[in-house]
Amino acid sequence: MKNMKIVWTILVVLYIMFGALFPVLADEQIVEFNSSEAPPFWCTSLPDDGMGGEVLHAISKEIGVKSVIKISPLKRARRNLTSNHVGTPEMLAPQDFCAIIPIAVCRLAFFYYKPHHEKEMTYRGLDDIKGYALGVIRGALDDVSFFEKKGIKVVKLNSEDSMIKMLKNGRIDLCSMLKLSGIYTINKMFPDDAENFLNFEIKGTATPVTVMIDKYFPGGKELGEKYTNGLKMIIENGKYIEILEKYYGRGKIPHDWFMQLEKFNHIYKRPVLRVTDKAL
Repeated sequence: MKNMKIVWTILVVLYIMFGALFPVLADEQIVEFNSSEAPPFWCTSLPDDGMGGEVLHAISKEIGVKSVIKISPLKRARRNLTSNHVGTPEMLAPQDFCAIIPIAVCRLAFFYYKPHHEKEMTYRGLDDIKGYALGVIRGALDDVSFFEKKGIKVVKLNSEDSMIKMLKNGRIDLCSMLKLSGIYTINKMFPDDAENFLNFEIKGTATPVTVMIDKYFPGGKELGEKYTNGLKMIIENGKYIEILEKYYGRGKIPHDWFMQLEKFNHIYKRPVLRVTDKAL
C-alpha cells in the first residue's frame, strides 16, 4: 500500500509539472505545403528550408502553427492541384485558393558565362538571343514552340546546378532562372569564378513568392488571416529584414522590395503593414 501511495504521488507531481503541456502540443495545428526545390527560396539542404522557408517558419512561430514544406519535382508540383502550396500562383493557375499571402518577391534573369562571349550581352527582346541555346528548369515551360519559332533552342534541365555547370562548359549559351537562385548557385558551385558569370534582369518579371491555402482546406480563410497577421508581426519586430539580409547581404535588399510586396498584397486583397523603402 505504501508503494502505491508513492506511485500515485509521483504521477500527481508529473501531471502538475507537465500536464498543461500536452494539450498545447495536441492543439498545435500542423499545415503542410507543397513546393519544388528552388534554392535559396525553397531548399531542404538550407537551414529552415531556405529563405522562403525561414520567413514561413518565423510567421508560423508567431501564430502558433507548425508549417511543413514537402518538396517535389516542379512538374509534379504543378500537377498537384489539391494541396496547399508555397511559390508563385501563376504556376498553379487552374487551382482555386481561399487565401494567397505574398511573403517575398522574386525576379527572372538570364545568366551567361562571359569567357564564351566576345562582348557583353544586352537584352531588349527575344530577337537578341536568337540562335542561342537557352537552359530552363524542366517543368517551367510546357510549350517551347514559341521560343523555337524565334530561333531559340530550349534545353530542359533538372536543376539550377545542372544549368550553371552546362553554362560554364559551353553546352548552353545562357539560362533563365530566378535571379537570386542563379547568384546563390554560382557562388556555391564556382566561388572563385563567380565574376565571370554575368546576368541581366528581365524587366517586368517581378513575381510574388506566396503562401497559398487551398479553397477546400478546413478553416482556410481564418488560417490565411493568421499568416497575414504573422507576416505583419515579423516585419514589425525586425525578424523579416534579418532573414532577407542573410541571403541578400546587409543593405542589399532590392530597393523596391516593399513597394512590390505591397502591390502584390493589394492584388490578392490582403494589405500588409505599409512599409516604405526607407525601412531598409
